[in-house]
Parts: sequence; structure tokens; C-alpha cells
Amino acid sequence: MRFLLPELPLLRYVVPPMKHTVVFLFGAVVSASLVSCTGQTRVFRQPSSAMEPTVLTGEKFTADMSEKARTRLGRGDIVILKESGQLVLKRIVAIQGDTIEGRDLKVFLNRTLLSEPYVQHTGKRPLGLATLEKFGPVTVTAGKLFVAGDNRDYSLDSRDPSFGVVSVSQVLGKPVSVIDSPMAGRAGTAIR
Repeated sequence: MRFLLPELPLLRYVVPPMKHTVVFLFGAVVSASLVSCTGQTRVFRQPSSAMEPTVLTGEKFTADMSEKARTRLGRGDIVILKESGQLVLKRIVAIQGDTIEGRDLKVFLNRTLLSEPYVQHTGKRPLGLATLEKFGPVTVTAGKLFVAGDNRDYSLDSRDPSFGVVSVSQVLGKPVSVIDSPMAGRAGTAIR
């Protein structure tokens, strides 16, 4: 499964319902401050291993859904985007004007081997997706992005023609940090 499912708003998760009025009012003030400072903050859960090791299966993470997060996009950024009616989490690998190609599980950006220390290969390739190992060359046109999951053997993304490049307008926000994880010690980890 490659879909992100919306979760509870951040403050409802962080501040559980309490009977004491002072705590409620404090939570309301903090909530208003976060909304005005960061735009819209939401919490999501990652249902698949497509972005491992950066975001693990089952982790909850906060996301900045503000206009600022949607407009400042560059290579290496992780984004939440809407694809085929579903929310997905992917990393931007190439932007407008770039030419990208994959050969033997290596990615070449503008004819130079791309250093991607966050990428993992687990060997769990879905059947029928040979495009995960070899693709392109693809030249990214204006207003488009080439995106991929960090777990390259288990991510349907721009390498496959059925997914293809995505429009900048499909980007809804950026993940910020892990707030809950099945792996101990990951809560509070920044997502980069």
C-alpha cells in the first residue's frame, strides 16, 4: 500500500482531553499560535515502507500544509502530494529543466551520478515494475517534479510511466517530524 491516511490534528493528539479549564485554555492559545506561525499543521500516518528508512511504516508525523511549504520546493525535499485521489509521501529528485535517468539501480541527474545517502534497496521489488531499476532519460518540464520513494525497491513513483512526473500543484505540504513510531527513540526525529 502506498497511501497516506490523514490522522488527528496535532494538538488533539498531543494534548489529550482534560477536565481542567486552564489546560483547555492553554491548549487553545497554543493551537492558535501554531496555526498563525506555521500555517496549517496536520498529523499523518505512513502506511507503507515506500519512504523507509526516512519515514518508517506505521509512524505518525506532523506536516506543514501552509502555502509557504507548498511553494518553496527543491531537489531533496520530501513532500505530501495528491496522486490519483490519494495522498502519498515522496522525495523530489528532479525539478524543472533537469534530465534524470536510472541505470542498474543508480540515478543520474543531468548526466552526473546522484548521491542519495537516504536511499535503501531492500530487494522487495513488486512484480512487473522493471522501471524501478532502469528508466528515462526524462527531462522535467515547467511546473513538474520527478519524485521517488527512499525505499527504491518498494515505491511506485515517477520512475514508472503509469505514475510519471507530477505537477507542482499536486504538492499539499511537507512532513516535519516524527511524533510516534513503532521503533523506540524515533519520536521527535526531523524528517529530511
